[in-house]
Amino acid sequence: MRVVVGLPGSSDGAYVEALKSAGADEFFLGYVPASWHRRLGFEVSPNRRYRRGQQVTDAGRLAELCAAAAPCPVSVTFNEHFLTSRSWLGEDVPQDGADSGAGTISPGPARILFEEALAAGVRAAIVASPAVAGLLSKEYPQLSIHMSGDGGAYNAAACRMLGELGVRRVIFPRELPFGDLAATASIVAGTGMELEAFVMGEPCVYDGARCFTEHGYGFSCDFCNHHSVRHITERGREGATALPSAGPGEARMPGEADALRLGKCGLCALPYLSCAGVTHVKVPGRASVALPAVRMVRAVLALMGRGEKVGDVGESSIVGVQRAARTLLGAPRLCREGRFCYFPELVNAKEPDR
Repeated sequence: MRVVVGLPGSSDGAYVEALKSAGADEFFLGYVPASWHRRLGFEVSPNRRYRRGQQVTDAGRLAELCAAAAPCPVSVTFNEHFLTSRSWLGEDVPQDGADSGAGTISPGPARILFEEALAAGVRAAIVASPAVAGLLSKEYPQLSIHMSGDGGAYNAAACRMLGELGVRRVIFPRELPFGDLAATASIVAGTGMELEAFVMGEPCVYDGARCFTEHGYGFSCDFCNHHSVRHITERGREGATALPSAGPGEARMPGEADALRLGKCGLCALPYLSCAGVTHVKVPGRASVALPAVRMVRAVLALMGRGEKVGDVGESSIVGVQRAARTLLGAPRLCREGRFCYFPELVNAKEPDR
């Protein structure tokens, strides 16, 4: 399996090189150049992230990151705003001396953004809309198109439809249970479609930039049932009283603070994801936690690649890898109880079929 890592707007070539050394195979990022944010602002985002720090805002910096990443590919995220004709095609530009209405169509800000990204070295686009996928596939047939985890590919029928639109990779939604993921992957197997799953970081669907309100005000949300790790660490830096890390009224156990900073975890699910047919695993955390997260993921993948027993005598290799992964995380209570697990149903899972 290949490891895909998100890059924050503050990334530079040295940071990309460090991630590559840690084991990253691919990168993705958000790109909002001046041609976009001066006209529309960061609030009208082409990729559902609304803060300057989450975006690469300069074409030169984007080219630097792509060059540092080579030969690893870099993907850039685009979403629904590409659907508007004015955003993609722009407006009529009258020609000198031409009659009214007889002009040319100038490229819109979305097309300018996209062309700049391609010129900088971007090799793939992550989209969250079938319509955007169809548009890019038609106009850029050589482009690798990935359906975002926010795109709602919850079953094999959705994957087949997306494949017909030119989508090469489906990123499973982070809230998709493992059973549904595995069933979908088994049906899609053999089609050549790549499958990607979240494995560490960004603990909630609301961190997918849909909404920051509930976490921002310190309330637990209806998806993860816990306070956002991101806001726990931010409040700690600000000197305020940190929110409970594992749940309301609960104290941290030894080792849990470091584990919680990594966000949601799927380390011990890696053998099961591999057996299910997942080809890529995502570390979306666009912060300093990405480096230790990538190292942990790569360490578990290395154990899997050896094909040897790593646990107690007589223990199967997959169960041994699972135990090693939990030891690596160093938060036994969270692992035992399925806390902050991407796939809590695998906590007590048996040996998967291979």
